[in-house]
This record gives sequence, C-alpha cells and structure tokens, in this order.
Amino acid sequence: MLQFEVAGETLVPLAERALWWPARRKLIAADVHLGKAASFRQAGVPIPHGTTRTDLQRLTALVDQWQATTLLIVGDLVHDKAGMTPETISQIAAWRIRHGVLDWLCVTGNHDKKAGQLPAIWSIAPAGERLQIGPLVFRHHPEPDPSGYVIAGHIHPAVELLEPGGGSMKAACFWFGREVAVLPAFGRFTGTALVRPRAGDGVFVVGGAGEIVQMPTDPRRVGT
Repeated sequence: MLQFEVAGETLVPLAERALWWPARRKLIAADVHLGKAASFRQAGVPIPHGTTRTDLQRLTALVDQWQATTLLIVGDLVHDKAGMTPETISQIAAWRIRHGVLDWLCVTGNHDKKAGQLPAIWSIAPAGERLQIGPLVFRHHPEPDPSGYVIAGHIHPAVELLEPGGGSMKAACFWFGREVAVLPAFGRFTGTALVRPRAGDGVFVVGGAGEIVQMPTDPRRVGT
C-alpha cells in the first residue's frame, strides 16, 4: 500500500481514484459528477444509462472496504441542474439510506453551484468552499492556503507516460505538490487534463489493471 506524507499526516492514494486518510478514517474524493450522463441525455446526446449507479457502487465498495466514518467530496459531487433528474435524485437517496451512519461532507465546486441546493434527503453537510481539518485544507480549486496544506480537485490531472517504442499514453494521477495536492476525478464519465509535475512532487499514476504506481518526476519519463 503506497503512502504519502504531507503536513505530518499520512495519506493513501487508492487505485479507485480516492484518497484514504487513515488517522481520521476519512475517504476523500473529487469530481464525482453524478448525473452527468443524465445531463447529456437531457441535451439530446445519446449517452447510455448506468454511470451514476456504477460510481455509487464504487463509493460503496470503498466505504465498506476501509470502514470509513466520513466521506468527504472535494467539490463537484454533481454535474449540473439538468442532471438532477428524479432518477438521479432517487438513486443517490437510496445510497444515502444504505450508509446512514456515514458522515457525508461536500465542499462546493463550480459544478455544484450550477446544480443549486442539494436535496435534503441526501443528508449531506455543506462545507462551503473551504474546509480545514487539522493541518489540511480542503477546497475545490487547487490554490495554496496560508493555513495549511491544500487537498483539491477540479483539473482532473493526468500525466503522459512515454513508452519504450516511442509512443505514449495518458493516465489519471494524484499530484502532490509543495503546497497543494490535486486528486484525480473519481467519476468515470469525466475527462482529464495533462499536468506538469515539478522535481520533488509526488505523482501516483492510476493503472488500468486496478493498481497505483508512484512515478518519478523526471520530465523525460513523466509529463508533457
């Protein structure tokens, strides 16, 4: 199990694109974008059903596996207002009932603002745009904070891996910088953006075979 230490706290990046904070038993994820496929269908784009259900099942597996007491979403839990269909609302409500003893916190992201107030039946504690717990500051946008080390999302980070034969592939990653860490998008129906880690940064690449690998930050091997 790979670990990374920031601000005196040990954090565990998971291949399922979430972060585990063992000392606080908190499961942390960013950019879930529930209801995104429904939003596309509302706009006439023929996207298959099932993405919200699948992502909720992935959250269940993680909560159960790690026996988390808190689920903290670092922004963009939902995609937008159009995606808040009765089906989406009821699916998330059923998930919440199953995990009734779980504390569920949500930092506000730019897409959450588009969706408006979240349904009360979800029993989510709004955390505003900034939440500090001990030495860590949770916010959606990856910007330094004078009060602590920032855990953020928003940009859906990925790195370009160079292959021996001269080709390349893009892979989602956790990016731990000097003052800010950026989590990969948890939602499967999301894109990625290439980032350029600096020497000394911690980069954990999410592999396609359910694994996570710490990569060097040598620009000749990682980045673009």
